[in-house]
Amino acid sequence: MRGYQYICQNAVQNFLDHFIPIPDNFNVNPGYLYGLSCSEFIQGLRTLTGIISQMYGDMIINPSAYGFPLADYTEQNTAKIRDAKYSSHRLVTLLHTFVNNGVYSNEKITVASKIFLDACKQLKSAYKITNIGKILSKMCDFGFTVDGFNGKNLDKKKTEFVLYHKDRNVIAALYGYMLNKPLSESMFSINYHIVLPSADLSDSFCHKIFAEYLSGDERDFYIHFYESLKDNEAIIYEFNGFSVYYRLNLKSRRYVAQCYSANGKLRIDLILRLINHYSGKVVDYPETIKTLFRKKSDCFSCNESCKNKLIRVFEGEEYIDCGCKCNFAINSYQADDIEFYRRIILLEADAAINKSKN
Repeated sequence: MRGYQYICQNAVQNFLDHFIPIPDNFNVNPGYLYGLSCSEFIQGLRTLTGIISQMYGDMIINPSAYGFPLADYTEQNTAKIRDAKYSSHRLVTLLHTFVNNGVYSNEKITVASKIFLDACKQLKSAYKITNIGKILSKMCDFGFTVDGFNGKNLDKKKTEFVLYHKDRNVIAALYGYMLNKPLSESMFSINYHIVLPSADLSDSFCHKIFAEYLSGDERDFYIHFYESLKDNEAIIYEFNGFSVYYRLNLKSRRYVAQCYSANGKLRIDLILRLINHYSGKVVDYPETIKTLFRKKSDCFSCNESCKNKLIRVFEGEEYIDCGCKCNFAINSYQADDIEFYRRIILLEADAAINKSKN
């Protein structure tokens, strides 16, 4: 959180923090080009990225102009807090609605008005995205044109609405970027890897993209953390927007680590449900490692009433953790500690493998 007054401002800032530069040249899935050359597509995507990032900055300064619900951090209503957070999706979700309900031709996207209006009703019910006219008006301020929009409202008598932009490459790049793709955290920051051929999306490349969200030493730390585990068959990976999940390569496929990025900062949680099986091996580790286990583990899903308590003993002292998550947040990002984190993850994996055999 950056300290803005409203929840929506911080949510938008999170997307803005996860923009990464678009390279001058990279492979684009040929099915996404829609008549553009690769270089034209990259130029269009770069321009689109610039527009979205500028609009995000404008949203943060003046959220009411986009129709955001202005819930602040004193709000107690859970539903209002949720709606305020997800309201940050409104711009890209509306563009996604144009793309996935329309047809691209002659540098424009045309969508039947009834289909588009029905889709907007679904946005309101499913995502609480309202004030479509305000969003469209701001889009027009940033170079888009919507035929059938009068500056405040959509003309319901029109049989179709048409979206275009003064830069001919922008709409084709938008269409290729979003068509037939579900909304995801990555999409909201217009990250170019979405349009790469699947053959280029190796695990190592995806980890590199994740590292690009980080700054300075934490970026180097994460790359070395991944490198220490990448060749172990006990671990598989799952990417979800600005997160990477390390899973056990077992039928249960449960997590053993979760990595997040926010504001250029890294958080790694080790998920150690079987720590009682190997805690005796950890007592000789450095102090920076042992401090992980001298406090109660974190849980984001429940509270003190959790019925799945885990009782463990470390250095002769008893700890009661939440058995749902058992998240231990790494608080030291020193390169020398990576080997010990690797050992702990593999100890957890071995304990899980042995348990599955019994």
